[in-house]
Amino acid sequence: KNYKKKMTIDYDVLKTKYDELCKSKQYDPNSLDVDNINKENEVLKRGSLMFLYGAHKVFAYGRFNRKDKIVVILNNNYEDVQLSLDVDRLGILNGTAMRQLIHTTEETYILEPKMYMIEDNQLKLSAPKISAMVLRAEG
Repeated sequence: KNYKKKMTIDYDVLKTKYDELCKSKQYDPNSLDVDNINKENEVLKRGSLMFLYGAHKVFAYGRFNRKDKIVVILNNNYEDVQLSLDVDRLGILNGTAMRQLIHTTEETYILEPKMYMIEDNQLKLSAPKISAMVLRAEG
């Protein structure tokens, strides 16, 4: 019960911050928003699930189907963590571009796209402290 209440509070805070950003014109409300990420990526709801990485306060998994591949990374540490994730098991191959759909921090969230390239069958990145990232394979 407490877990559900906390999630509701977090969502309300996130939505409030989004509304504030839209009003302040710092964010274009016509671009992809938080609500649309789940709606536009059916694989997040119905795709197969594969564990990619786990350590103290760090977790990564993939959601995939024949068409789409997504990687979700959670870092609950108070320091950045360097990751090298073996993503070829999801069908993400060398030369594939991964586009960041959202990056959350303690204070806010970022919807600006950022690209990562797969090299040596690895997704290599730095997961910032207290953050979550959702990345989608392009093409």
